[in-house]
Formats: sequence, C-alpha cells, structure tokens
Amino acid sequence: MKVRHPAFDFVGVDPVWASDAPLVHWVNAIGIIPAYVEPFLIKVMQRARPLLDPVADAELLSDLDVFQRQEAQHFKFHVALNGWIRDGGYPGMADHERAFAREYDAFLETKPLGWLLGYCEGFESMGLAIANVWVDGGLETSLPDADPRPIALWRWHLAEEYEHRTVAFRVLKALYGQRRLRFYRMRLAGLFHAARHIGQRVRSLHTYLIESDAAAAGAPVDRRARRPPKGDAFGRPLQFLPKLLGPRYDPQDARPPVRLAEALALSSTGLSG
Repeated sequence: MKVRHPAFDFVGVDPVWASDAPLVHWVNAIGIIPAYVEPFLIKVMQRARPLLDPVADAELLSDLDVFQRQEAQHFKFHVALNGWIRDGGYPGMADHERAFAREYDAFLETKPLGWLLGYCEGFESMGLAIANVWVDGGLETSLPDADPRPIALWRWHLAEEYEHRTVAFRVLKALYGQRRLRFYRMRLAGLFHAARHIGQRVRSLHTYLIESDAAAAGAPVDRRARRPPKGDAFGRPLQFLPKLLGPRYDPQDARPPVRLAEALALSSTGLSG
C-alpha cells in the first residue's frame, strides 16, 4: 500500500461521456458515492484510531494512515469529475449531493462507533466486489466509445480499493471481533445498511439524470432507461455476494485483478483532455 498522487484532468469531459447515455448516467450516479462516503470513512477511522493498541495494532495503525490518505485522493478526483457533470447541464445534482452529505453527518451524530465501522466495512466489501470487474476492463467493454478519463479514474480508484481491502475489516475485528458471532452479525448488518442507503441514493440521482435528458429533449421519459444496467460490468460483481455473506469471509483472501499493476500505474501517467 502507498499513497499516490495522480494527474487526472477532467476539463472538457462531456457529462454524457459515451453514446450509451443511460449506462453513463448509472456510472455518473455511482460517482456520487466516493465524493461523500470517503470523507465519512476518514472521520469514522479517526474515531476508531485512539481505541487501537499502539503496540499490538502497530501494523494496522500504519495501514490505516495510508488508507485514509488514499481515500482523500479518491474523493478529491471524484468531486472534480462530479463538478464537470453537474455544471455541464445537471444543476439539480447539487440537491442530491447535499442530501447525501447531510445523511452522513447524521450518521456521525447519531450512530455508535460499531454501527459506523460496520457500515464502512460494508462499503469497502462492495468496492472489492466491483474492483475485479472494473479494474480488468468491465467499463471499457460496456462503453467502448467512452472518453477514457472517467474510466481511468474508476480503474485506478478501484485498484487502490483492492490494495487497502483489509483495513476497515481489520479495524472492525480489532475492536469488536472478540465474539465471532457478534462480529459476523455486525459485518452483515453493515453490508445491509451500506447497500440499502447507497442504492437509494444512486437510484434517485440516476432518475434525475434520465429525467433531465428527457426534459431537455422535450420527450417523455423512457422507462427502459431507468432500469438497472445489465452485462458483466454490473452483473458479475453480484457473484461475489455469497462470499461476502459467508461467516468465514476475509478480504485478505480475495484474488487480485489481472490488470491491477496497469491500473495502479495510471496514477503516474494520468490522463488529461
């Protein structure tokens, strides 16, 4: 694990950056997640850090520092890309962003640390499920005529999600893993809460983006455009679900994406307009 400082430049990115607009809008709607969940992750880990043992958990504390700094890089670039999308004809996206931010603030104010860490691990496990597919070219296959810059951002980001895949799991386990059944229940509850909450936000923003296109064209909304996407980029991550639900799940055991090194190298090459 290490902190990387990419040189991505999204100047001039079209909000609909491939010809399949409904699918692009799904990816754009998913893009709201890291802009808000990753600052939330950092704040939760800052609460957990003082409770870890500086001797027994020394390696974890070191990894946690890298984890937080990687997440800071991720949300910075997603905020930039989201700004281009929002300012390119979707101003109502700001309402969805503000709502998402308020919800995470409310979680931090009202939820106990165990709940927060369970949510964080649930989110991280979802990212791991997507990583192998998207890092290895799932988006390029689904969107062959896409602007390469949003895809490059996602590939690099998810490659680092694979790289730091164990950190949230290990923090949760260090603080709440003394009783195996309780730890298992906390992990499953966190996955459920994260998937439900994030899914609602993504669907809501996707609907707005689709309806905005229809309004701009003076046409009725195509109901088919609202349906969740199919294909490898979105269907294959679900194959990881049985592993996530199993009591012996450990992210350390996840196989690396085939193109992991290539995706991580994007941080040094960058992509610009």
